[in-house]
Amino acid sequence: MSGEEHNPDFLRALIELRAQAAHDEAYREQFTRTQERFHAHLADIVADGVETGVFRDVDPERVASFLATVLSGAMFDRVTTDSDVAAATRAELHRYVDDCLLAEST
Repeated sequence: MSGEEHNPDFLRALIELRAQAAHDEAYREQFTRTQERFHAHLADIVADGVETGVFRDVDPERVASFLATVLSGAMFDRVTTDSDVAAATRAELHRYVDDCLLAEST
C-alpha cells in the first residue's frame, strides 16, 4: 500500500484519540508507551545501520526523535488541513536519508 492509499478514516480516528491525551491521563500513558516503542524501533534500525556501515556515525536516538516527529507532523497535517504535504515530506525525507544518513560511498 502506498502513502496515498492510507485509510483517511483510520488516520482521523487516530488523531482524535491522540487529542484526548491532552486531557486524559490514561490516553496520555498509552500514547506515551506507543510512541516510546516506535521511537525505540526507529533507533534500533538506525543503530543497526550505523553498526553495519550503511549509515554514517549518527546518534540513533536523535535521528529517531527527528524522524518520529516529522512523521507525526505529516500525519497531523494530512488529517487536519487541506494541504497536501505528503509528497513534499516524502521528498525531503529521501533527501535527509541521502544527505545525512547514508554512509558515503568510497
